[in-house]
Parts: sequence; structure tokens; C-alpha cells
Amino acid sequence: MDFSFSQNKAGDKFLGLTQAKGSGRVINTKHCHLAPDWMSKALQSVQKVFESSPLAAYDRKGFGDLRSLILREGVNTHEKMAILEVVAHKNSQLKKEDLADFFEPLKKIDPEMSLYLRIVQMIPGVPTQIYEMHLGGPLHIHETLTVDGKKFTFKISPSAFFQPNPKAAEVLINTMAKIVKSLHVKKICDLFCGTGTIGLSLSSYFESCISVEINPYAVFDAKENLELNQIKNVSFYQDDAAKFIQENTEILDLVIVDPPRAGLGVKACHMITSFQSPYLLYVSCNPVTQAQDIHILKEKGYRIALIQPLDQFPHTNHVENIILLKKTDNSGSN
Repeated sequence: MDFSFSQNKAGDKFLGLTQAKGSGRVINTKHCHLAPDWMSKALQSVQKVFESSPLAAYDRKGFGDLRSLILREGVNTHEKMAILEVVAHKNSQLKKEDLADFFEPLKKIDPEMSLYLRIVQMIPGVPTQIYEMHLGGPLHIHETLTVDGKKFTFKISPSAFFQPNPKAAEVLINTMAKIVKSLHVKKICDLFCGTGTIGLSLSSYFESCISVEINPYAVFDAKENLELNQIKNVSFYQDDAAKFIQENTEILDLVIVDPPRAGLGVKACHMITSFQSPYLLYVSCNPVTQAQDIHILKEKGYRIALIQPLDQFPHTNHVENIILLKKTDNSGSN
């Protein structure tokens, strides 16, 4: 859960969820029915600290300090993490003792909670820098996923992405496992691999996998997950996907892509088809951009062999969608 700090002109303070179509307006949320109860308790406790704190919410004009409160939990391990995100700039009023007050109620909820301070440094004319300070509890939390009867364990750091709904993620990856298993592929590539969830979970169904991710923190976690699960046939590279595609010389039987909501885009679609892989497995959390990309991939000689939507985010309008594409001899095939 990612809760935002906000403040209006009258000085009223808010901490909670951003209102849909509300031009950035933050609702002073008291309870979220989708999240574990401890997260709502943590939110309410930090709200009280915020109301009496001299610190203000950061605004787009460059004033204030507090940006967001991020709460994470391993659903299957019950390990907890809290990240207080602040902005450091020329007008900052940050003091160590003021920040410490925000972490005290979190320690009371769970003394073993992993606690982090994330500092976003904004200086005009200088690229934004992000620093993380570990303030208490374990350095990481863990999550487990069971795929085809086998349990995998994943170490998650504060900046690394992991599926927000692990129970639904198990359904997603088990569905992918059935597809990959049926293809009898040897060499595959997992682009936008994050902490390696897909490649590691499917490791029983291929000989080798090259996994690519641009986020260095995620790659660090992925390599640790490799050791944690004692998997030998997956390798991780910290690289831009486009750059990797240009430089790759391997012949690949299958390419798996799980891009951000913006999709692949024209350039990336054209580059991915340069692999000439017999199969592409496209996982998307945004079927609209996925459909746009599929249209381009069809023009490059791929046809849709399978479509499997999954309701990974119940109570929302979002859907995860898996599409398997197969290479044909004729471009533009339906």
C-alpha cells in the first residue's frame, strides 16, 4: 500500500489514498478493506503523528518534506516492511528527531518490522537521487510462491517490485508454467524480469534463461533469489532491454515480456521481433497497450496462439492478460 501525504492551503493535513479523478486530492483514509488490518492501524498511527508534527507534506512548488508512507507484507510469510519517503531540497526542514516520531508507532505494531527511510533528493539542474537508510528490523522481507507443487522463496528489498497479490500471482505463474511446459523450449529470455519471479518459477521447463532488468536493486535481489532457491539454469543481467536486444547473439526459443503499463511501444516491438524466436509470451497488466503492441507484432509475422485473462486484482477494473504468439512465415497473418 502506498499512502500519500498532503496538505491544503488552510494547513489541514491528509495521509491516505489519492482520489480517482480528483486532481491529486488525497483522502484522509482510515481503513482500507483490501489491505491487512495492521496496515490500517499503522496508517492511523502515522496520521496522528503527522497532525502534531512540525513537518509538512511535500508539494509541487518545492516546499514541505513528507511524500509517502509505503507498507509491504509477505502474504505467505507475514513479514512486514514500512518505508517513509521524504524529499530533500533547499527548503527542507528535516530533523532527525521529527522523523523518528513517525517510526515509533510502527515499532509498536511489530518490533520485527523492517523500517526504512527513503530520501528523494531534488536539486535544480541535477538528476534526482534516491537514498535509502535502514533504520530497524530485517534488511529484507520474503515472499513464497508455489508453482506446480514446488515452493519458491523470494527476498524483497524496499525498491524492488514484487507482485502485490501473491495468491493471484501463483495463479498467474502456474498458468504460464503450463504454457511454457507445453512448448518444450530450451533457451528463453525473460525481459523486464524484476526480482526474477517468472524466470526462477519456470526454471523446471527450460534448459537456460537469460533474465534482463534495468533496476539494479531488483537485479541484486534476483541474484540473491537465485542462490536462495539453488537454481542453476537462470542468469541475470542489469541492462536496458533495448540495449540488450541490440547486442544479443543467442538463438532463443521463447521470449517472455512483462512490461510496465505503458507496454512495449513500436520501437521495442520491432526490436524484439529481431530475435526471430518461434514463440513470444506477452504478460500484461494493461490489455489496451498490449493490444496495440500485438497489432505491431502481427505485422512482423506473429499470430495469436492463446489468450488467457486473469482477474489478478479483485474489486478493481484491472485485469492481467497472457497472450502466446507464434512465429509464422507470412507477415500480417491473423
